[in-house]
Amino acid sequence: MTKQQSISLNVLADYLFSQSSPECANWRIAFLDALIQFIIDDHVKEVVYYRHHLRQSIQLEVMTKIRTQKDKHLDITIHFKEQDQYNQQRSSMYSSPFFNHVVNEPSPFIEKETLIFNLLNFNIIQESEHFHNTYQVEPKTSPYKQSESIDLHYMELLKLRPRSNQSELEKWLYFLKSVSRFEQSEYFKDWLRHEPYFNDIYTFIKQHVDKMSDEILRRTSHTKTDYLLLKQGKEYGEKKERERIAINMIRLNIPYEDMMHYTNLTQDQIDSLALNYYKSN
Repeated sequence: MTKQQSISLNVLADYLFSQSSPECANWRIAFLDALIQFIIDDHVKEVVYYRHHLRQSIQLEVMTKIRTQKDKHLDITIHFKEQDQYNQQRSSMYSSPFFNHVVNEPSPFIEKETLIFNLLNFNIIQESEHFHNTYQVEPKTSPYKQSESIDLHYMELLKLRPRSNQSELEKWLYFLKSVSRFEQSEYFKDWLRHEPYFNDIYTFIKQHVDKMSDEILRRTSHTKTDYLLLKQGKEYGEKKERERIAINMIRLNIPYEDMMHYTNLTQDQIDSLALNYYKSN
C-alpha cells in the first residue's frame, strides 16, 4: 500500500467484516469473539443477526445479536469512527433506532445484555490514558425490563500500545489501527511475521486496497455526478504525477524501458513529454 492508498477505519472494517465472502464471515466471527472474550470472558456460540450501515465518511455502524457459549443473549452495537464528528453531530449511540428498539423491546422471556462499543481512531476522553473506558446508562422505563444498565465502551485506538501477551481483541485493534494509519514500522512488520493469521488478512487488504480507495470516494460523494467527478479528479492527479516523474527521468537521460516500467506510460506518451520538454528548454 502507498500513503495515498491508506484506508479509513470505517471503510476498512466494512470490507473485512461486512462482505459476503467466507473469509469475511470468519473474520467477523473471530473479531466478535475477541470482543466478547475481552469484556465478559465468554465466546460466540451463534451470530443470530447481523446488519451494518456505512454512514458516508463518518462511521460504520454494526448491529448484531449473539448467543454465547454460556447461553447469554447479547445485543451489540459497534461504531467504527475515523474522525472526530462529536462537535458537529451528537454520538448516534443515544439516538439510533437500534438503541431505542433494544431498550423498549417487549420480550419478557429472554434476559438480554446490551453492549455498545465505540471504536475510535482518535482520542476523545482526556481524563484517562487507558485505551478502554466503560460507562453505564440506565435503560428507559419499560414494563419489560431486560437489563439493569446498558454498557457504553469507548476504545481509543491511538492510546493502544503494543505489548507482549496481548489479548485477541488488542491484537485486532492494533492491526486495524496500524493498517488504517499506514503503519510501516519495523515493529509492525515483525509483528505480522509472528501473527500469520493477521498476515493473511493484511495480504487480502493489499489485494483490495484500490477498490477500498474507490469506495471512499463513492461513500463521501452525495450524488453519482459528484462521485464521477471525484473519480476523474483522482485519476487525473495520478496521471499528472506519473508525467512529472517521467519528465524528471527524461532530464536525467533514463532509458525509455525504465521510464515505461516505473511510470506505466506508453512510449508515445513519453515521446510527447520529451518533445515538449526539449522545446521549452
